[in-house]
Amino acid sequence: MREEESTAHHSEVDIDYMESLFGNSTVQVTPCCFKTDTIISKKKREEEEEEETHAAAYDDADTCSAWEMTFSQYCSWWRRTKDDDDNNNNNEEEEEEEEEGISNDHHHYHHPTTTTTSSLLYLKDWHLSAEYPHYHAYQCPDYFQDDWLNEWLDYNKSVIGYNHDYDDYDDGGGSQSILMDRAKSPPPPPPPRETATQPPCVTTSDYKFVYLGPAGTSTPLHADVVRSYSWSANIIGRKMWRLLPPEYVGLLYDSSGTSIAPCFYNTNIEEDRSGDSSGGDDDNHTDITTIILGRRYPRLKEANEYIVTVYQEEGEAIFVPSGWFHEVINITDVVSINHNWFNAHNGGMVWRFLQWERREAARLIEDCRELLCSDSGGGGGGKDGGEFEGLVQRNMGVNCGFDFASYGELLRFIAGRALSRVGGEVGDDGGRGGVEETLYRLQQVGMLLEQLIAEEEGECRAFFTQEIEVNRRVLDKGRNWDDGRVEV
Repeated sequence: MREEESTAHHSEVDIDYMESLFGNSTVQVTPCCFKTDTIISKKKREEEEEEETHAAAYDDADTCSAWEMTFSQYCSWWRRTKDDDDNNNNNEEEEEEEEEGISNDHHHYHHPTTTTTSSLLYLKDWHLSAEYPHYHAYQCPDYFQDDWLNEWLDYNKSVIGYNHDYDDYDDGGGSQSILMDRAKSPPPPPPPRETATQPPCVTTSDYKFVYLGPAGTSTPLHADVVRSYSWSANIIGRKMWRLLPPEYVGLLYDSSGTSIAPCFYNTNIEEDRSGDSSGGDDDNHTDITTIILGRRYPRLKEANEYIVTVYQEEGEAIFVPSGWFHEVINITDVVSINHNWFNAHNGGMVWRFLQWERREAARLIEDCRELLCSDSGGGGGGKDGGEFEGLVQRNMGVNCGFDFASYGELLRFIAGRALSRVGGEVGDDGGRGGVEETLYRLQQVGMLLEQLIAEEEGECRAFFTQEIEVNRRVLDKGRNWDDGRVEV
């Protein structure tokens, strides 16, 4: 359903059962600093409480950081939250019956250890399928399986002794690169099955997540990592999504053009007070919105005209295109599966984003350029040359998870899979789609490698001399296709 109000039945989260399976897992939880009760319940608050809510949302937007705890600790917090909700509901009923005003701190919960917070806790980015690979929690829907990002990361994890050093590749002779050999070889056999309550020691570097949170938890305004696609499936519960098409992203920036708003413009205050022309103290109540949002983000209110609102029901999946900024509110208790991914159809957007990230990373440390060696001096390349560029690329990796080298490595892996597939050397499980789709994938990888080489040959050349040659060799292999036939 897409209507605001829904009569659909929603399952309850069996937190006890989940704890019995995954209680020992270490998870990350995020305090939800954006209070969303006015959106969920549509009940008018007292003006003082409403002002406090919006002030906290905007002032605390940059201070909400993740906490680490065991899943059992999170389950304990969840139960206390539900107990508090039940007690508060009983108090509210007594208030209505007795017509008495009783102070009710509805949002004051306790961290499972020592921290006290006024925020709900949202369990995000849980690598459940990576921690428990033999539990088979879910299967990726067919529509979303052409996934370069997780295909590459999963394969890296599956290959014993995988080395990210670029010396791994061949010297341009007759043999194929080690990368392509790996692309053709099957992964090693799985380790012995572990019990669900004893998670294995794994590297959780993929972009496949489980989210879990009670009603009122939310994800603040953002666009997905490296401008990837994302999909999200509701296993339990109902969410509200508010999304902004990328052509209107400029409306979200502050007056300096450097900072994105922490949330969309909230018109609830103005709507609740519409028709009140008494003036006076009413102006003070709208100052929070007017000053904090109106002055800092002068065009933010205009963005509301273009927001797409979607109500996602239990059992439904939503696809979020590249570059769409969005915020998500959990209307009920929710369990969902979320993947970030990209492929031949949006790999260009990922590359343009990485170019922008590189420019920003260079701009932020430009005053250090003269202090660093900008040339290798001895004519050597690779990782020994270009100290400034090396620092830029390192900062890129920290900021967005990718630098040029890792993106080139991913492209070469995908090219290796495609070359082997059209050459008849990989079985049906060696790639997604038929020959035409595989050739399209190879063509798009070739275009991206050409752009990557051109970028690396510019100011970055001292740092990427060896990388350029590796990319060229893989690109040359891919150019030898014609009429659906490829020479490898």
